[in-house]
Amino acid sequence: MKHIKERNISLQVLRGISCIFVFIIHYFEEIRRFNTNLKTNALSQFAYYADFGKIGVVSFFCLSGYLIVTSINSSSDKKIIKFLTKRFFRLYPAYWFSLCLLLVIFPGHFKGLHNFLTNLTMLQYTFETPYLNRVFWSLETEMYFYFLSTTFFIWNWHRVELFWKIHFVVFLLILFFFINYGTLYKINFYGRLIFNVSLMLLASQYRELRGKGPRKSILKKAFGINCILVMYPICNALFSFMSEGNQKAFTLFISYFSGIFFFVFALKFPLKKNFLSKIFCKLGDVSYSFYLTHIPILYLVFNSLPSFLIQATGYSSYLTMIISYILCNLFALLMHEAIEKPCLKLSYFINGLPSVLASLKKRKITV
Repeated sequence: MKHIKERNISLQVLRGISCIFVFIIHYFEEIRRFNTNLKTNALSQFAYYADFGKIGVVSFFCLSGYLIVTSINSSSDKKIIKFLTKRFFRLYPAYWFSLCLLLVIFPGHFKGLHNFLTNLTMLQYTFETPYLNRVFWSLETEMYFYFLSTTFFIWNWHRVELFWKIHFVVFLLILFFFINYGTLYKINFYGRLIFNVSLMLLASQYRELRGKGPRKSILKKAFGINCILVMYPICNALFSFMSEGNQKAFTLFISYFSGIFFFVFALKFPLKKNFLSKIFCKLGDVSYSFYLTHIPILYLVFNSLPSFLIQATGYSSYLTMIISYILCNLFALLMHEAIEKPCLKLSYFINGLPSVLASLKKRKITV
């Protein structure tokens, strides 16, 4: 049990570090977007070269795939309904608030009622609607994964031999797709969606492999083969760089490989609870609110307060980055306490209503 808790600390720390990676790349993107007088530095060049943002997102995908098994690994329909209720209140209220915040800060982002309503679904690309916030593409990928994983695990299909045979065929189709239609850096959203969801499913398989379920031999074979199939597009990007000298392909290889490596490292080397891990765990706690709101806050910083910040920091992009990061974290903390936690408590209350009503009914019958 202690080892499990330490592993959870490692995963939460990874969540916090992933947020920092995403923030760094978006911070330097905003410097270029608003054409400030801040000087770019070696960190910005390395962040673009390794694509810090993609590293963070890949780590998030692996974490989602790994942790989802614990949440819905049940054959009970009622528990699945409770899981979906909890997911809804965990994701959507904070997400809707972040959209409203963006429109309040920049009313010019409003592109009509249809666009706004479609953005509320988290399925913008599916409905061919522009994103109000460009970073929300990853949330749409998560939504597709939740749908698939809920379907896979709702009746314990993952414990049936037929499921793994079907899953193997799906991964073969993924491999066929990438062989015939291009590499990761050339394909469209749906191509990347297929690959990213496959990566999350692979993390789910790994979590199930570490459990005590039956059919371990089948699961090991499926996991090993699927590892090869998922790694093919990543390695293909490296081969494209070696043969064509394509820098974008190499950056994609580095980002995916690093994101997966950090995830595996966090699992293999659990961290103990100390002062530093507590700080990163807290960053991990507010990571969802941070991800939702860091772009609007950066917009506000660079659009409304650039002269003040630039003069106060002596034109240093490092100091401005630290100030911006602190502001983003403070707002994320407020949002986490004011919206995420109350909504999560509301989901517990709603999930507990059937039990409460059943107990009241029994008391009436007894009386």
